[in-house]
Amino acid sequence: MTVGRNDLCTCGSGKKYKKCCLATQDLSKAVDFNYQRLRHVEAQLIPRLMRHAAEIFGPEAFHEAWDDFNNYETDVGFDPEAPMNQAFMPWLLFNWTETEPEETVKLGAPIDTTVAESFLEANDRQLSADEKMILNAANRCPFSFCEVVAVHPGTGMRLRDLLTDGEFEVNERTASLALQVGQIMFCATMYFANRFSNIATAPYPIPPIYKNEILKLRKFIESAVGKKPLTSEDILEFDESIRETYLDIVKQLFNPNIKLHNTDGDPLMPQKIMYQIEDPDFAFHKLKVLQEGATEDELTHHARSEHGKIVEAKISWLGGKPTARKRLAGPILLGNIKIYKNQLTIEVNSHERAKRIRKEVETRLRGQVTYKTTMIEPIEPQIEALKNGKRLPERGAAIPLDQLPPEARAMIAKRSQDHWDSWFDIPVPALNDKTPKQSAKTPEGRDLLRSLLLYYEQQNAKSPGNIFRADVNMLRQKLGL
Repeated sequence: MTVGRNDLCTCGSGKKYKKCCLATQDLSKAVDFNYQRLRHVEAQLIPRLMRHAAEIFGPEAFHEAWDDFNNYETDVGFDPEAPMNQAFMPWLLFNWTETEPEETVKLGAPIDTTVAESFLEANDRQLSADEKMILNAANRCPFSFCEVVAVHPGTGMRLRDLLTDGEFEVNERTASLALQVGQIMFCATMYFANRFSNIATAPYPIPPIYKNEILKLRKFIESAVGKKPLTSEDILEFDESIRETYLDIVKQLFNPNIKLHNTDGDPLMPQKIMYQIEDPDFAFHKLKVLQEGATEDELTHHARSEHGKIVEAKISWLGGKPTARKRLAGPILLGNIKIYKNQLTIEVNSHERAKRIRKEVETRLRGQVTYKTTMIEPIEPQIEALKNGKRLPERGAAIPLDQLPPEARAMIAKRSQDHWDSWFDIPVPALNDKTPKQSAKTPEGRDLLRSLLLYYEQQNAKSPGNIFRADVNMLRQKLGL
């Protein structure tokens, strides 16, 4: 039903629509337009800051800063195409400084000065008020661990900073399409234009079972500074320790002893590639050919249209190497493409497929698509971690459960039931080696329990046929959660 401007507002306030909800909507649109305008200004500043860094600090600054970012514990050199640049580049521009005169990579480079601060000083008269506001908001913005509390797909998220314990809403349209409640982001969040926004988001989300390690870090910092809650200034002071914790967790996630491959023989590396598109209908018609053998009717059957134009659709990317196609007697599912208004999300399971689909998309949608980010999820344990929240162990190949005889499946199902019956009294690593019953008695323990159960839910969704899957609702009920 269409509401006229002079009709009574449907919210029940008794006011005319134009004086009530319509006015609120108009104000919201104006605020959103201003925010998007400032994000566009921010995007234009980044290449200028990069050029300034190369000119003032020297081209070697990128390599030195990369070593510094990794706490000099990496054998991998700086790579402009590395996924970690989503966090490293903002850190380089807004947080990294040269601290010792003899270590400067270029004679005369400023000491204890960020690239942004140097850029502000050198271009003070040329910069607009908006540009100065953004640079000051982003400069020395601390990196922290933020737990996803709620997700508004395509709009933003509610985050809880696990170090300061503060909660806030962020405008993060791209990441909101990829992240799940309970996952933990390593990010830097700035406040400008009356909104919170992430100036940097690392590409590897942390599973909920690692929350206890982050809470241990918080206790360490609180003990060191002698107070709580922690402030942004406290977090910035411990930037190196916080970054080291994240990098250590990433190393644990990507266990080099595990070698799993997809049907094409590529190492498994699940990831979501996000784009912003100008016209969803145009994107659909350019990309639909990637679903090999599908008819127009099949493709549009589940799509959603507005005014005769596609605004929401799913496309299965089919293909595969000749050897794999021959072995499996037909085309292989290489990835899933989702169009949702002006957002394009592609899910693939390897770096090789990610490179191929990016080339396809950026060629077919040339001028109509903007790459935003890639979120990478490591392969995690399917049984042991599901049961105990442990790291992925090194082990040999196992027989798929659906290929076992009925007697063996029944035996495994009984073992699974026995495990979950006794689970409440078993110490769990993700709960600081306390039992679920013990953890349910303290606020911190209940917080860790909620994260662990969210992790179980996510694992259940990944493998719905798993005999070892947890009945999360039953666990919550028995624990009083």
